[in-house]
Amino acid sequence: YTESMIDTRLQVCDAQTDRLKQFLDDDGLMELTALIAFQNLSSTFNAALDIPSQSFCPVSLEPSAQAEDDVE
Repeated sequence: YTESMIDTRLQVCDAQTDRLKQFLDDDGLMELTALIAFQNLSSTFNAALDIPSQSFCPVSLEPSAQAEDDVE
């Protein structure tokens, strides 16, 4: 859902929304969508102004051995 929202080449589909509705009511889905949109806006804003990451949530861009095991 998140990737479909933030990647302009993708589009959120009904199946994704239906899956989320198994866990969230309409208000929860709206709140989640708003939070994702806000985080995307903040990220784009910071990137445009070259504001560096504050390292609150460091993410490795390299696949981990654990992630490779999960695929198998």
